[in-house]
Amino acid sequence: MLIGLKAVAEDPQTGEARPTHAGLLMFGYDPQLYLPQSEVVCIKYADTQGIRTYIDRKNFVGTMPELIDKASSFLRQYIRVGATIRGFYREDEPEYPYEALREAVVNAVIHRDYARSGETVRVFLYSDRVEIRSPGALLPGVSLNDLVALRVTSVPRNPVLAGLLRDLPGYMERIGSGIRFMLREMEALGLPPPEFSEHFDFVVTFRNGGKGMEPEGLNERQLKALEMVRVAGSISTSEYCVATGVSPSTGLRDLTELAAHGLLVARGKRRAKRFYLP
Repeated sequence: MLIGLKAVAEDPQTGEARPTHAGLLMFGYDPQLYLPQSEVVCIKYADTQGIRTYIDRKNFVGTMPELIDKASSFLRQYIRVGATIRGFYREDEPEYPYEALREAVVNAVIHRDYARSGETVRVFLYSDRVEIRSPGALLPGVSLNDLVALRVTSVPRNPVLAGLLRDLPGYMERIGSGIRFMLREMEALGLPPPEFSEHFDFVVTFRNGGKGMEPEGLNERQLKALEMVRVAGSISTSEYCVATGVSPSTGLRDLTELAAHGLLVARGKRRAKRFYLP
């Protein structure tokens, strides 16, 4: 069966069955042992340029479905969610459409050039955008203008991988319509359309239109506090002090400034006081 799926091929010299690259990436126990370039690197930065120390970094390994799921979970963790009250109902308003980002991750992993050793799929989260970078330019005969204008028939760079992943629910359900889906999802949230560019990499950029951007002048500790609250739901002064190594007076001052900016809301009194997203 694996030979029929092209996950295994017969060695022409020895006649032994050996896994193909596609087989390793889909079913291998440790694919990165043989294809180290297949890992996915995800980095969350605190600013718009990636100049400050990053907030979080993960180098994900595993099979192709595992890579997609891990990178998607990383994105979901850091997508900020606001809310609007309409009538008696609360409507969540995410910073980005999660499914569109996941679609871009699937495309990056499945269509990358695996012959380029030492280069990985990279997912960069800045305060104003998400960039998903896939090693390898577009295939010959495919122009960026035609791709953006939806005039291109879907031709996978790695057809065996695409065929294997297509048979798994939840990964390649929008064959040939992924870009159209990303455009539609961004438009539905009132966000700018995703941007596509290529040089040595193919890059998809999602911009949040200014949603959730912090004011200038916050220090690294305060940016970390905002991320901690987004992940945990709330933070106390003592928890903040432990995480940042500052004194109680400095910790309380940092969190109070965030509340003054409208970025956090304080609830409770004295030692029971905790800070939440507004």
